Amino acid sequence: MKQEKLYPYTLFIDILGYSDKIKNISNSCESSEIFDLLNYIELSITDYFKLAKDSKSHKEYNMHYTFFSDCIVLSFVPKENLTISNNEIIYFNETTLEFIFTWIMNIQFISLLKTGFLLRGGISIKDIYWDKKNRVVGPALIEAYNLESKKADWPRIVLSEDITKDKKLVHLLNSISMNSDSTYLPHILIYQESNESVGYYNYIGRMLARLNPNVLNEIDKNILPHLSGNVININNNLTKEQYLEIAEMTDAFLEQHQKIIENNLHNNDKKIKNKYIKLKKYHNNALEDFVKYNHEWAILLELQVT
Repeated sequence: MKQEKLYPYTLFIDILGYSDKIKNISNSCESSEIFDLLNYIELSITDYFKLAKDSKSHKEYNMHYTFFSDCIVLSFVPKENLTISNNEIIYFNETTLEFIFTWIMNIQFISLLKTGFLLRGGISIKDIYWDKKNRVVGPALIEAYNLESKKADWPRIVLSEDITKDKKLVHLLNSISMNSDSTYLPHILIYQESNESVGYYNYIGRMLARLNPNVLNEIDKNILPHLSGNVININNNLTKEQYLEIAEMTDAFLEQHQKIIENNLHNNDKKIKNKYIKLKKYHNNALEDFVKYNHEWAILLELQVT
């Protein structure tokens, strides 16, 4: 039997637009907006790590993170003495990567709505080493940085070739996403272009997957401009108010995402323009794919970039 490996995941993220914003800060209100975002990001990491430590799905990992300027490094490092069996490793690899994906989605959500910033990043499964002073070295840091700076040439989170080539893991992640239960609607989680050797995270699909119309007994279709769908009567833990808040914020995110792309498609800088042409393609494809599997949300196609 093939010996499976529990992956050490390392995520490197760059907050795009942060540096330009810092250069042009002219008052304390603008600076406080940046600090609020950084504080939120750090709080979300500590909260997520606490949640992970209390979960059986992440009991085999040590978790680390650090900030510098507009960059974040986050790692899940397997403990030296594992207590799980060989056939459990794929489960831990899948749940941990999905856990990281969910955190990225939440940060992208808040970052765009609060400051207009998008994220770009890379995820590596090479070796990584942290000391007690939270300093970090290792091939994973170099690879994750290179993925962010070279492969992710437009705002997206790129998976290393090692992850992308693990067809068993990618298939499992996409299969679970496509056969979601009543909590999430079916969606594709990982994309890969035909001319690329790396995959990337479909954060729009993952965000839209929360819009399950089954969570309410009734909803006023006129409340939201885009996200009011046909509702099926079933029981769910979400209240009507909680669902409406998710739907309203998701609608706001998609409109802001659409607006940023449209504003940059006419940028005089050809390099910047090309990045947003690629982001436009992803934005439109993500909406089309989601509607393909969830026909009742066809109205979302109105949020495509023309």
